[in-house]
Amino acid sequence: MKQIKIGVVTWTIKEVQDLRMSEYIFGDCNINNQVIRLDATISQEHKEQVLMHELLHACLYTMCEEELNGNEKFVNMLAHLLTQINQQLKE
Repeated sequence: MKQIKIGVVTWTIKEVQDLRMSEYIFGDCNINNQVIRLDATISQEHKEQVLMHELLHACLYTMCEEELNGNEKFVNMLAHLLTQINQQLKE
């Protein structure tokens, strides 16, 4: 379990066994209790992508960007690009 501060709020990041909720959902972001959950059974590379996706939801919530936060296509694409950039910076 990790914690990260976004704005003034501390979020908890948990890996959970068999969280997968559908063919395409491997994590969730609970704004009521500031918890991000990731499916522990997916690959590390996929986990990084899912974490970025859920962190973006938390950031957009913090920014009161409800319309963007509800736009899964936007969140998915931005998460993918930021994960790709982050992986390149690690090299």
